[in-house]
Amino acid sequence: MNNNEKVKFFADMEAFAQKVAQSEDSGVQMKLPLEDHQVININNYERYWDNSTPNGHQIRILKKDGSTLTINMEWPKGKNPRIKPYTNR
Repeated sequence: MNNNEKVKFFADMEAFAQKVAQSEDSGVQMKLPLEDHQVININNYERYWDNSTPNGHQIRILKKDGSTLTINMEWPKGKNPRIKPYTNR
């Protein structure tokens, strides 16, 4: 995935999260799949870890062949929806 694709992917995920929040706020059940909803399928995964980072979250996935996939998710600059302060465990 090149940088432009990554930027679009994260912008799409943020837009999807906003739609989910609006749906929950309105009490209306959201219908899936949405036309702009994306699904990532990862075959042969063995284990995953999710961690908080100062600016978002990170998901690391271990695959059966020993390779790993890391997904870094960062909030937009100036936005931090964290309820409690970040502490590095």
